[in-house]
Amino acid sequence: MEIISTLVRDGGIAALIYFLGRLLIQRTFDRDLADFKANLEMIAQEHQISFASIYSKRAEILAEVYRGLVETEEAIKLAAGPELIGEKKIEDLKVERVQTAIMAYSALRDHFRMNRLYLPIEMCETLEHLMNDHLWAAIATATMIDSPQVNMWDWLIPAGKLVRSEKYQGIKLQIESQFRELLRVKN
Repeated sequence: MEIISTLVRDGGIAALIYFLGRLLIQRTFDRDLADFKANLEMIAQEHQISFASIYSKRAEILAEVYRGLVETEEAIKLAAGPELIGEKKIEDLKVERVQTAIMAYSALRDHFRMNRLYLPIEMCETLEHLMNDHLWAAIATATMIDSPQVNMWDWLIPAGKLVRSEKYQGIKLQIESQFRELLRVKN
């Protein structure tokens, strides 16, 4: 009988120690889990704020780049387009329009270069191709306009054709699609 009472007493103490130990471990685990969840939620919120900020910055950059593309294209078309009847001589009007195209291109190029870090590499390559091989090619000889050896019509007409070409328009559509994809705009 004494053996049984010793076993019951020792077993009760062991069960109590086991129960208290398990309770202590469970509470410690619950507290650690709550701390972990709180930290995880804080990190998720920080990432969401950071992503929203980057997304907003990208949207601003893309809008400005696209505006620059359109302005440059329109300035080239205008420089290569039909003349307006007015007080200015045709040559002066052409020089003024070409200068406007150069300024629009320069503003586009500068804005793109300063913000290319926010854009995917593939998009940057496509934009550089469009700007360098098409837009700049259309106005590259503008600095020679004042030269007596260069007839401005010799390059203005091809420049206008270049920005109206299917190849240029195809690349522009590709860029627009990339912009929409990056901005998550549905077609």
